[in-house]
Parts: sequence; structure tokens; C-alpha cells
Amino acid sequence: MRGRDWSPDATAGTPSDSGSVAANTETMSDGERYTIFLMPNDNGDGVSMRIVNDRLERDSAKAQIRFVNAAPRAGELDLTMQGQKDPVFDNVNFKSEAGFKSVDPARGPSLTVRRDDGHTSVAPVRGIKQLQAGKSYTVVVSGLPGQWEVISFVDEIGANSSGSKR
Repeated sequence: MRGRDWSPDATAGTPSDSGSVAANTETMSDGERYTIFLMPNDNGDGVSMRIVNDRLERDSAKAQIRFVNAAPRAGELDLTMQGQKDPVFDNVNFKSEAGFKSVDPARGPSLTVRRDDGHTSVAPVRGIKQLQAGKSYTVVVSGLPGQWEVISFVDEIGANSSGSKR
């Protein structure tokens, strides 16, 4: 498996346990950036909260992209880009995130999530129209077989009145 396994900082039960999805107190004042993911448990009876340090390379000429496998029973997944021989990320297991990777900016990248067998497409990535230099992109696959969903979002690093922009 290529990617970082998460160490759970908090585990949540079902909403009926306490009326909330998760409960945990953490102090994060180190100036770093973090993303919080709620991931389904293997058996589907609850969720786990994962806090991931966003270790970004500060290269304004490159885009940053990462891939998260939040799909139980999907097996190892790859993120591919049309026109590239090798996957952008490969062999990413359930509950793993592959960290950020620097890539060249691209217009209209055709990104696809596929099973690690190299042939079975899970779903296209529809939310990313271009990979722009200085921005970071996250692609998350969730759901169950036959009902997989790809969620993507973009994050631009820049300055605002508080000193950072998310």
C-alpha cells in the first residue's frame, strides 16, 4: 500500500450513542494545516474521525493533489489521469490517504478512480476542471460497491487579514 494510514485521533459511535457524531478535544496551535475526515467503519455501523496533517510543498509553479479511499469493500484504488502512463496514486487502501503530490498544472484533466486491477473504473472525477499552480486538490472516494461517489474539493493557499486562506 502506498499512502499514509491514519492513526485515529477520535472514534465516533453511532449518533444514537450520545446524540453526536463525534466527541474529542484537541488543541492545534502549531501553525500547521489539518483536514478532518469522517470515515465509515468497516462494518458500516458507525464512523471514525481522522485528522490528517496537510503536508503541502510550497511550490507556486505546481498544483498539489491527494487521494483518499473512504470506500469500504472497494479494495485498493488508483487515481489516474488521461495521457499519463502511470497512475497519479496507486494501491491506496480503505481508510488511507496518499498525502499530497506535486503535479504540473493542467487544463481539463480527465481524472478517473479505478480498482487496482488496472481495468475496472469506479467513477470519473467530475469536480476538477483544471489543476492550477498554487492550489491543492483532494479527491475522496466513498460509498459501497455499485454506489461509489467521488467527492473533490480545491483549497487555495494565500494571505488574508488573518494570515492564511483555506
